[in-house]
Amino acid sequence: MTQLKACVNRVDLLYMKRGEKGHYCCIKNLNIFLCHTKGNSRAYRYCRFCLQGFTSDRVLTNHLQYCENHECQHTTFPEEGKNDKLKFKEYWKQLRIGFVIYADFETYCQPVDTCVPDSEQSSTTKITNLEPNSFGYKVVCVNEEFSRPILSFSEEKMPPKSSSSVCLLKKNVLKTYIRTPNR
Repeated sequence: MTQLKACVNRVDLLYMKRGEKGHYCCIKNLNIFLCHTKGNSRAYRYCRFCLQGFTSDRVLTNHLQYCENHECQHTTFPEEGKNDKLKFKEYWKQLRIGFVIYADFETYCQPVDTCVPDSEQSSTTKITNLEPNSFGYKVVCVNEEFSRPILSFSEEKMPPKSSSSVCLLKKNVLKTYIRTPNR
């Protein structure tokens, strides 16, 4: 990596070494040379100072404003089977919240009769209508007194307006949360 960051004519070189012998090779296009590192077919633009890939020239230009002000960097990757697993250890940094609601809605996709869209104009065509057939939720609170068991509604027992049930749940949770001293 070069320390001369203001150069107009830049040449990318790769130093290859085998045993005691070394050899420099010219890299004609750094972006093409590094494209295999991302593992997909998307085009990336690479920073010459830290070799990070970016999806657009605008993002690379914004990055260069900061990267050019620092020493060259070398990115290291974990070795497979050795240090390739990350573990969260700083539990004291977690934000404790009073309530968590786990909810799930299931729907049928009903086809909708529609006309063929105009190919000359951009448009969105609705092809299915989502018909709810069941939903369920569970309320978990730090204060066990306010936790609720799993409630599930199938198609036969489902309230006429499922969304109103969710709004009612929200209202009850907010009311309880405001009353709860140990949030």
